[in-house]
Amino acid sequence: MINCPVCKKPITASTMSYKAAAGFLDEDGVFYEDVSIVLHVGCHQMYTYEPFVKLEQDMKDGVI
Repeated sequence: MINCPVCKKPITASTMSYKAAAGFLDEDGVFYEDVSIVLHVGCHQMYTYEPFVKLEQDMKDGVI
């Protein structure tokens, strides 16, 4: 189980959530996910920055 980066509460299996991912697309159109961030549906509007900005910063900081 993971925690929402906005509210810090767990995202359970029955909770509706959003996922933003960064990765690579191959010649056949298959997307290979490198990193992702998951947050509650209700928390996405409280997010103070774009999820992709957070992903990029986490990769630079070595968090993920």
